Amino acid sequence: MKTYRHTGSVLDVTTGAGEAELRVEAWDSAGVCTDLVGYALTNADGVLEMRLRLDDVAQLFGGRRAEPFLGAIDRNAHRHYCGPSSAPASVSRAGGTH
Repeated sequence: MKTYRHTGSVLDVTTGAGEAELRVEAWDSAGVCTDLVGYALTNADGVLEMRLRLDDVAQLFGGRRAEPFLGAIDRNAHRHYCGPSSAPASVSRAGGTH
């Protein structure tokens, strides 16, 4: 099975320390896919690894180009977005667990 593998770190902008226990979500700002594309949890050092199956990505986007951006949810359920200056309405209304 082929997968896309995305790795990264979430760091505190003040201290530079890794942010633990965050849920990092991948969304499509182009609106091709209005559902959550994928997510990963940060470890104790703020490191994450997100894996997406190629078959799932093809089904979600049907060969169309995605414009991904990331959002993080902290332990207090506050959402933080990286990418577009404001998250699409479909993201702000998203709920539940995936």
